[in-house]
Amino acid sequence: MHRVDDTALADISLEEKREMLSADAERARALEEQHKADFEVAAGRHNVAVAEAELTQREAEVRKAQSQLDLASVRREKTELAAAEQQLDLAREGRRVAEAHLAWARERQALLEQNVAVARANHRWADARYELEKARLAARKGRVPDKDFAVRSFEEQADRTHRDVIDARLDATRHQEAAAKAERAFQEQELKYQGRVKSKH
Repeated sequence: MHRVDDTALADISLEEKREMLSADAERARALEEQHKADFEVAAGRHNVAVAEAELTQREAEVRKAQSQLDLASVRREKTELAAAEQQLDLAREGRRVAEAHLAWARERQALLEQNVAVARANHRWADARYELEKARLAARKGRVPDKDFAVRSFEEQADRTHRDVIDARLDATRHQEAAAKAERAFQEQELKYQGRVKSKH
């Protein structure tokens, strides 16, 4: 990234540095958003782990119900067999709920990770805008480091990092849609399962 040495601008008045300081404040806000996104990813990992544990438990319930059905089949007791079949069917339904929950947790995690990518891209863009404002100020004040110094290269850098933000946000939108779809699928599966549980009692 192209940078302007802060010391070259140190003695310029605050009034003249207003745009630069505003860009620096935006850069600090972008960094704060990046830290927040990083924290949310860590929380999302926990949610995925919980959903994985839930699926493991539901799979154990399916195996247990299958064993009970196998035992009832050997005994050939019709009421016991019917109850075991119903229990296995319910356990499988519970497993489908857990699978849907895990799918949703993973989609949500992918979204959170993409939000980190957005936050990082936004921070790079804010940093590029800050450097651009410093470059403009240096050029206005005749404080350029060498004859090859060009504000245009800073403008191009800011434009490039802005395009990166736009691309990252588009990806985040796709992840948001996938997470919303997975959430709806989970909720539908959960409602169906709860209806089965209530009808059993």
